[in-house]
Amino acid sequence: YSPNGRNSPMLALLGKWVRVLANECIKRLCPVYFHSNGSEYIMALTTGKHEGYVHFGTITDGHVSFEMLPRHWSVCQKLAATDDLEIIYVLPEFIPDARGLECLTILGTESYTSVPMVPRGMFFNPYNNLLFIWGNFLLQSYNMENFMYLADFPKELTIKYLVNSFQGEMAIVTENEEIWYLLEGSYQVHRLFPSKSWEIHISLQAMHQSSLYSSNETMVTLFYEDSKLYQLVYFPDEQRGRLVKRLVPGLVYYLLWLHSKYDKPYADPVHDPTWRWWKNKKQDQDYYFYLASNGLSAGGVHIDMDSYEKIYNLKPEYKLPERIFLDKGNSYRFSIFLTARGHGFKTMQIMGSAFRLHSRLQVGMVLADPGCLEVVVAREILINRNSVLFSITLKDKMVCYGQGISGHHLLKTSLMVKVVGSSGNCFQNTHLGLRLQGNLMVPVLIGCPPGKRLAFDITYTLKYNRLQNKHYFDCINMDPEMPLFYPFFLIQDLVTGDSGSFQGSFVLKVVGGGPSLDSIRDYSDEEIYRFNSPLDKTNSLIWTTRTTRTTKDSAFHILSHRSSGIEWLCMENSPCHDTIPKRFFAPDFFFKVLVSNRDVDTSTYCDYQLIFLLHVHGLPLSSKRALFIVIVATSLFLGLVLFYIIICLLWPFVVKACNFLRWKINSLIATESYYTYAASSGSCSLRSWTMSREISRAGSKVVEKAGPKQPWEQLHT
Repeated sequence: YSPNGRNSPMLALLGKWVRVLANECIKRLCPVYFHSNGSEYIMALTTGKHEGYVHFGTITDGHVSFEMLPRHWSVCQKLAATDDLEIIYVLPEFIPDARGLECLTILGTESYTSVPMVPRGMFFNPYNNLLFIWGNFLLQSYNMENFMYLADFPKELTIKYLVNSFQGEMAIVTENEEIWYLLEGSYQVHRLFPSKSWEIHISLQAMHQSSLYSSNETMVTLFYEDSKLYQLVYFPDEQRGRLVKRLVPGLVYYLLWLHSKYDKPYADPVHDPTWRWWKNKKQDQDYYFYLASNGLSAGGVHIDMDSYEKIYNLKPEYKLPERIFLDKGNSYRFSIFLTARGHGFKTMQIMGSAFRLHSRLQVGMVLADPGCLEVVVAREILINRNSVLFSITLKDKMVCYGQGISGHHLLKTSLMVKVVGSSGNCFQNTHLGLRLQGNLMVPVLIGCPPGKRLAFDITYTLKYNRLQNKHYFDCINMDPEMPLFYPFFLIQDLVTGDSGSFQGSFVLKVVGGGPSLDSIRDYSDEEIYRFNSPLDKTNSLIWTTRTTRTTKDSAFHILSHRSSGIEWLCMENSPCHDTIPKRFFAPDFFFKVLVSNRDVDTSTYCDYQLIFLLHVHGLPLSSKRALFIVIVATSLFLGLVLFYIIICLLWPFVVKACNFLRWKINSLIATESYYTYAASSGSCSLRSWTMSREISRAGSKVVEKAGPKQPWEQLHT
């Protein structure tokens, strides 16, 4: 549709432009993101005689038709005739004061700024039930009841519209055509355009003479297509303008991903997001060099890992920086080299025969706030070069600023360097012509410089723990992102890349915890006091230290890098008391730890705050549970010993009884075998006796016939 948004829309269908709703004045086109029934849909809102009606468009097979809804009355007329109104949420009158937080849950008890909250629209994602209300602010809610204010989006800007990929990514366009990026579910909003990375990308495209980029272009709209973010850009050529659809660079997303991976409470050993590109390939460096030497590198690009370095102390040549940031007590040094044409020096006699060399080249310093800054100038005369070298040191006096968040509410002042007598006399010949020289004005900002943050020094913490806790450094499942606790911290400058050990003071509080990652909860203010304060009398302390320094009200300990370690108490009324062991491992607990230097650190203007998770294992059991475990273990042990003794004492009798039982069984078996044999033998004898008797009877008959037997024969028979 047309860029001005006030004429009849032009729809591009199959490469052709079709004019629709020719008699209407369109103020907004609302696409329907989900097509159905083989058609796609779009809604047009008009002004004039049909304001309050919705022109519902249907696109099917390249044909477009519009229907004006509702059919009998407009939306405005319907709302004026009914009292049926449901209030979903009442917006605050003013924008909340997040006080440096990335997000803030709107409860009604928070403080507010003086900037009115002006809503301009809302967007609902049916996939995750995420509702956005936007204007000069950005609110999000998952249930339309509890809303969170995303403080990363500046209240000085106003959102024009949102586009959603419905896959977790969202782009935001402001009234002044800035492009911001938000990952749904997160609270950080990133500016894509304008930005330094975008400018570099545009300059690279100009070098390649790309037809998709121009120095004179206007963005028409932003949209997602196939999960990719595209721009529709208008190029006003000499003869006629043209519209170009181009992909938002896939580099911007990758840099954002690297930033999100690097922006964590634990610091990498090398302070450089690109270190993660090649850290796992360092051991195969020779192999990648071999591939590069034979032209076999992936993509034809090879980066020598030893040659890659990030320069932290880049020095500007022939000019001062655009601005200088000074933290508490910091100083900035620079030099000015002046050369005179003609005679720049003369001698002056003092105290008789003594002479002093006097230079006509003089430099003056003008401080806008001399009560906040001091400047020291050292001069070195170089006679043989007819020149003077001025070494200038600008230093903060540590009296004009309290504590603040990185890059916020900085005190603005300046330093002016003037060469005496240079006005109208000193010029520089450039390709643009002559330029006046002799005056240098440098903005100076006092406070916490932008890009500074506090991070867990994971490398030194692990190293120190291995040295100090040789007997206790025994995590079963070690997580390199969650070291054992003996805290050391780094101050990292995300702008320059410099980092160093945090030497200031801080307060440490356990603000949440749980026996597992899934059960971690945030503690209330009253619980935080009981669990961390040395003044607690409720037997609820989680930890203690031998450090005696405390806050002014003695409510909390003040620690530093020189402090002694943390001793875990987990007293009777603390949440980590009597933690039940999991399986056969020692009891462990996850603590949510807050570290802050607010109102306790005098070494910096920066108000640092860091929250990280701490996994502590090997916590002591309560006396009752320990006694119970001892009793049960002892009972089992004594039971086993007693059972062994009883077995040893009764074993001979058991053996004897077994032998007797075996003998008895054998005897029974033998007896049974005897009777069985005897029975079978008896039947055979009876049968023999019957047969003998029959034979004898037959014989006796024969004898009777033959004559009487003799006595010995009768007896035998």
